[in-house]
Amino acid sequence: EDLETTESITFDHLGRQCDVHDDDLPRFVETVYQLQSQTSDVPPLYPGIAEVMRTLAARHTVAIVTANLATAVQRLLQHHSLDRAVTRILDGRAPGAKSDKIASLYREFDVPPQESFMIGDAISDIRQGKHAGVRTIAVTWGFQRRDLLLAESPDVVADKPEDLLGKSTQMLYADQ
Repeated sequence: EDLETTESITFDHLGRQCDVHDDDLPRFVETVYQLQSQTSDVPPLYPGIAEVMRTLAARHTVAIVTANLATAVQRLLQHHSLDRAVTRILDGRAPGAKSDKIASLYREFDVPPQESFMIGDAISDIRQGKHAGVRTIAVTWGFQRRDLLLAESPDVVADKPEDLLGKSTQMLYADQ
């Protein structure tokens, strides 16, 4: 329930919600990262997302900006044979806010911000995408409720993975 409504799904923010003292937040976050790197568990993918990711990767450069460790994300991608679909992963250890990381990616790949997208399942993703000056696509199958995502006025809302390939997103992609 906390994840459904939290302002930011980062480990330091979640630590604060669990009453971790500010002085202990770095140790809390590092412990989460250690646990991520020690586990061999790989979560399942949302149905249909693998095919959509492959399709998007065939048409666009796909990068991941996450609070998780890049190695954990890479393990997930490899397990589901999606490692070739993602060009770059910027994780929670990379410096800066998500908006800074998004901006570094569109500069790295020489894609204007108005031709770049933040696809996210959290209100903080939509906010950070807007702050970075990119178009935003809210996906409603993740952590946060549709109404909270809509309140952030994303450019597009996707209720299922296939919507990322649908008419409304094709119009956005066609602007490129």
